[in-house]
Amino acid sequence: MKRNTMFKSLLALVLVLALGSGTMMARQTLAQGPIGITGAASTLSVNLGTGFTYQGRLNDASGPVDGTCDLTFKLYDEAGTGTPPTGGTLLGTVTKLSEEVSAGYFTVQLDFGDSAFTGDARWLEIAVDCGSGATTLSPRQELAAAPYALYATSAPWSGLNDVPAGFADNTDNTDDTVAWSEISGIVGTGANQVAAGDHDHDGVYAPATHDHWGETWSGTGTGLIITGTDGGAMLEGINSGAGEGVRGQSNSGYGVYGNSHSDIGVYGYSNGDYGVFGRSASSSGYGVCARGTGGDLQLYDGTIYANRLDSSDLVLHSNDYVDIHLDDDSNSTSQFRVLNDANTAIFTVTETGAVSWATQTGYVSVSAAAFGPKEDQYDFTNFGGQLRNNDGNSDRYYAPVQLPHGATVTKMTWYWSDTSIYGGTAALRRGTNTGSYLLMAEVQTSGSGGNGSSYDGSISYATIDNQNYTYYLRWSLADTDVKGYYVVIEYTCTGPH
Repeated sequence: MKRNTMFKSLLALVLVLALGSGTMMARQTLAQGPIGITGAASTLSVNLGTGFTYQGRLNDASGPVDGTCDLTFKLYDEAGTGTPPTGGTLLGTVTKLSEEVSAGYFTVQLDFGDSAFTGDARWLEIAVDCGSGATTLSPRQELAAAPYALYATSAPWSGLNDVPAGFADNTDNTDDTVAWSEISGIVGTGANQVAAGDHDHDGVYAPATHDHWGETWSGTGTGLIITGTDGGAMLEGINSGAGEGVRGQSNSGYGVYGNSHSDIGVYGYSNGDYGVFGRSASSSGYGVCARGTGGDLQLYDGTIYANRLDSSDLVLHSNDYVDIHLDDDSNSTSQFRVLNDANTAIFTVTETGAVSWATQTGYVSVSAAAFGPKEDQYDFTNFGGQLRNNDGNSDRYYAPVQLPHGATVTKMTWYWSDTSIYGGTAALRRGTNTGSYLLMAEVQTSGSGGNGSSYDGSISYATIDNQNYTYYLRWSLADTDVKGYYVVIEYTCTGPH
């Protein structure tokens, strides 16, 4: 018998869950809950697996359900929110088709596998379809631990398998005391017990209080060899006074020689002066000599001083290349810089090859010889250093200007002669790719003043962009009494040009 069910609630479960094999017996009576499902008492005596029994009762508006229903059970790690519930992670799904429901009661076996239950809380979401479509019940049902699972948290040693022999009687009575005689490499007795590899002087072992303070050794060959593998310092000299921590001296070889297969051969550190100091009394010797296959001299945030005197020089000699490798870590920020006394960069080369320096001032001079007439029929005279309008009508002349890309124009000065009442003008223009122009600077003669000059220091569109624009000068000479000599354009730049 199938009905159009409208499930309002659901309750109860009997959960039997084990992560290994074993036998258990449990009995639990499930009480009537607030959501319309009642549980029944059960007694189990089985080998534990990963499945558990779920019992419930289905009611619709007419009362208990009779018939067959499809039941879908989904396991979540959260209760979820809303109706039907949403949220949480789906851990498994079990579908039971055509389950018999009698007087509302049903019993199913559920098994979500051995990874579904790890000790964290779990919720069960149930969907029921008794012939008129699936209905998801709300809310999800929280699964509680069965008595056997609670018992496992306090089981005695006698209730566990494969217990070590030392714990078999429920007491940890393993003897973990180690005698000196049980340790390989220990020599001596009593207070003189030491490790055979430490104070071994040709088979004579010294006690822990033994030291070599104030002793001097002499001989041939290697005087002292210290080896180790624990990553610490093999030889460390600490002087809290004014003397050296470690001093090395040689008449013909190395005063201090350091060799490392994977790290630092000689490491020096100072809180106040020299970390490593080297000095040679020979005109052909070296205070510090560095030689290596991967890098001869390496500085970490360090500084090389020729001397701390004002007159000191730093000289680099090479019979081949002097290479500066700017990037060892691929961070694209390495730079070679030359600094002034204020620690300001006055010359910079980036690892990509871009070169820049402190702002420099440059000049471009454009003489009269560079100017040509606006029209071929003009009557004019160009002496190279002077341009003159011969008939009073031939008044417009043009000359190209080559300025460095990226430079900034700061000033334009025009040198001229004017004994006319009309005067003349000189203009610096920026030409566009449409044939038009933009005025950058313009000056005029003073009129009837003879030789003179005029300048404009307020430059429009001052940054030179040779990729998108052209630049040229225009002279306007009103009559024969106005002559143009030359123009000087001043600019600044911070890079090659």
